Amino acid sequence: MIIRGDFGEPYCSQSCHEKGGKYASAVMLKNQSGVCGICQKPVQASMYGTSNCAIVPYEGVNLFICNSCTVQGKAHLKSYEKCCMCQKTL
Repeated sequence: MIIRGDFGEPYCSQSCHEKGGKYASAVMLKNQSGVCGICQKPVQASMYGTSNCAIVPYEGVNLFICNSCTVQGKAHLKSYEKCCMCQKTL
């Protein structure tokens, strides 16, 4: 069974879906910054209203997706054929 996250990212189980949410929240709580995985624009992840991106666990790293690339990011994640948390082939 494939469970989709808020960004359309696939998870193999409810457990992986919950871990993915906790993972993204932990990144947001640390106010991490990086670059958008699609356009390479600098982004900031924060739980405190300064965030300009979404965070998804992806191939063992943080996938930042800026607000401008939401449509492309969702399209890519909907076609991704592995669990975003454990990398199990779906």
